[in-house]
Amino acid sequence: MEENKETNLTVYNEKGEIINCNFERVDFSNPPTLLNYCNDVKDSVTGVLEKTAELSVETNELSIKQDLLNKIQTLDKSLDESEELKNKKQLPVVKNVKNFLSKMGIEKFKEDEESKTYKGRFKEYCQYIEEISTAVESQKQGSINNYNLRQAIIEEMIPYIKQLEEMIKVGYIDKETFDRQIEELKKLEQTIDVQHEIQFKEQLSQTFNNKLTSLNNVLTLYKEQVQSYRMQQATEMEIVMQQESWLSDGEKILKAQGSVKIFNRDQKNKLGELVALNTAANKAIQENAHDLAENATSAIDLSLNGGITLETVQVVESCLRKGAEVFKNGRAQKQALNDKQRVEYEKLSQALDSYNQEWQQVLSESQFADVISKDSHTKSLKPIKRNRLGGK
Repeated sequence: MEENKETNLTVYNEKGEIINCNFERVDFSNPPTLLNYCNDVKDSVTGVLEKTAELSVETNELSIKQDLLNKIQTLDKSLDESEELKNKKQLPVVKNVKNFLSKMGIEKFKEDEESKTYKGRFKEYCQYIEEISTAVESQKQGSINNYNLRQAIIEEMIPYIKQLEEMIKVGYIDKETFDRQIEELKKLEQTIDVQHEIQFKEQLSQTFNNKLTSLNNVLTLYKEQVQSYRMQQATEMEIVMQQESWLSDGEKILKAQGSVKIFNRDQKNKLGELVALNTAANKAIQENAHDLAENATSAIDLSLNGGITLETVQVVESCLRKGAEVFKNGRAQKQALNDKQRVEYEKLSQALDSYNQEWQQVLSESQFADVISKDSHTKSLKPIKRNRLGGK
């Protein structure tokens, strides 16, 4: 006697004949057992699936929000804003107020000020990564729970699947036994009762065969369901591995990359300042060189053309010579004019003297001379009344 070690549901003898079953077998004399065969096992599997289906959709996992992913990708922009704030000029009164608040130890203000620096931006960046890690940890636990849930479903379904498979196997054995009975009936005299019995039993055999075919289909679906769970378990394992990789390595690497970005930005700024410094230094040196060259040119020019130049002396001498000639010519012309005028004046004086003598002679010889003389003597005793020229 050999026992089925896989299911322990059926006991076979050495000939493979069933000698004991731990489940209710089909009874062809009781047709309802054909229709209800294995229904209790199917109900058990259905109960497992329905119960676990509700558990599968329940989750308290945190999601990785897109805004967090965007924030860890915009560290450069955040550093640009920090750079702009650092370079922004502040009024003295505002700067003094900020210094005062910092010295007073006002934490909120100190935090706000620190958040604008590279250090503050990096701190925010790390906080975003930690928030993502919290969500990943939550999802990791969810994935592990999903794996365990499916494992529990599989472990609960397998005994029922094996039982169903065994019952189908036993069902086919019972059907074959029943079919042999029908074949024995066909060997008897085919009376109406025998024929009716054969027809009825063939109908029962066909019904049970349909039932077994349906059970085989359900058994296949159950096995496929188990394989789907196992595939999901494999997927969950990959997910957990990726989540574990992020938590153990990715988070640290991304933070390190953030610090590398800060270092790169700091080096970029320093290099930019050094380039600007070199440019300014070269420009200053070049301007100084140009100034030296210009000064040297001016010094040589001053050395060659400094003081009273020969040209200036020559101009002065020429002007003095022209002035002397003007004065010399002027004196000569003046002398000639004076000589000419002297002759003319002498002529005029002689003419006037001649005219004066002639008039005296004329007047002395005139008959009015005596009258004028007397009248002049009389009028000299009385004032003479004269009319003003030009009217009253």
